[in-house]
Amino acid sequence: NDALELRELLSFADRAMYKAKSKGRNGFYFYEEGLTRVVEAKKRLSIELRSALKNNEFVLFYQPLFHADGSMSCSLETLVRWNHPARGLLTAGDFLPMVEEEGLMSELSEWVMCAACVQAKAWLDAGFLLDKIAINFSLFTEERDIYEMVGRVLDQTKLPPACLELDIAESLLVGDSDELIEELEQLRKRGVGIALDNFGTGGVSLSLLARLPVDLLKMDRGFVDSLTVDNDDPRLVKAVVAMASSLGLPVLAKRIETELQSEILAREGCSFLQGYLFSPPLPVSDIEKLLQRR
Repeated sequence: NDALELRELLSFADRAMYKAKSKGRNGFYFYEEGLTRVVEAKKRLSIELRSALKNNEFVLFYQPLFHADGSMSCSLETLVRWNHPARGLLTAGDFLPMVEEEGLMSELSEWVMCAACVQAKAWLDAGFLLDKIAINFSLFTEERDIYEMVGRVLDQTKLPPACLELDIAESLLVGDSDELIEELEQLRKRGVGIALDNFGTGGVSLSLLARLPVDLLKMDRGFVDSLTVDNDDPRLVKAVVAMASSLGLPVLAKRIETELQSEILAREGCSFLQGYLFSPPLPVSDIEKLLQRR
């Protein structure tokens, strides 16, 4: 009853098959009208994404990092947003999976790197106190030569390498990662900071961790989420901080939303704190109101 023509019926069956696959093995799924709407929405999004790159619809927001005592540091995390002409401001989770699916990640990642470095250099030239801007490394996983791309952007923008930090997810270093580690070492020798993101869940061995070219550990947000009024046991946080301390590395805790979380994390030795409790991601104009001038 779903179609009157064979081609349309097979198309609907195909959509049901992919829906079943997305839910795991050995399952089944009946076609429903909503699947057609999903497919059509993805097609529209794909077309809109390509025009978004040409029309400069992507914008950067920045989220400040804070010291354990609650004072703002001079470091910022860079976050990409899509200023969609019809749907408004979209966060990365709304469009990055489609960017990757459409093979546009390399193009977007270089745009983010260039735009962030240009902005950071402009802030420095204007006399703002800026230590580092951090960029999520997962954007660059399609790049064949990270060192070459990052070096090229730094040369073009004249941003001091020490003002750039790349955040690499711990999971990317599990398995065959020698080539990636070598590139990170080259970047670090040039002066670029390296942070290990989502630390505590990726399965990196202690022997590998000890030789990684890393300047900062960013604790996985799951550890922070677990700190609630009903469960304020910080044993896992203690373990992460102790491990980092033994390696001489500071720890940053992300996605802090309550005073309780902030108090526990500061007490247990986290050097930096970040989250909506302190500040949401902000556009350039609002960040400039927070940054101090020399």
